[in-house]
Amino acid sequence: MNFRLYFLPLVIVFFLSSCSSSSSEPLILSEQQEKNILNEYKGLLEKKKYEKAYKKLLTLENVNNISSYAKNELGNFYENGIYVDKNLDSALKYYAEAGNENYIPAIYNVGRVRLEQGYYTEAASIFKEIENRFLS
Repeated sequence: MNFRLYFLPLVIVFFLSSCSSSSSEPLILSEQQEKNILNEYKGLLEKKKYEKAYKKLLTLENVNNISSYAKNELGNFYENGIYVDKNLDSALKYYAEAGNENYIPAIYNVGRVRLEQGYYTEAASIFKEIENRFLS
């Protein structure tokens, strides 16, 4: 009888820990699945349902192949304080991630935010990089 009392909690703890560890792994979506989510997001945005639109984008946060477009859009929410508290550090994080994947609007957004923050030399360098890499 004592064996059961000690064994059952161990089984429960093991089961719960195995369940929680598998849910933290990033998901992989097909291009079509992500496209469907982004279409739903755009529809919500057009209807000015910002909370639902933001939450729709967040469903992509734990996806390891999230598009640069989605990252840039998340940055926009944080930069402008749409549904979330305004947070330029978070905005720049998302913009930079998308920019590192050569998504031009995100690179531009990093430069624009840095310019607005008064980092003129850095902003000019970013805009020059866009010109050299993508417009030449």
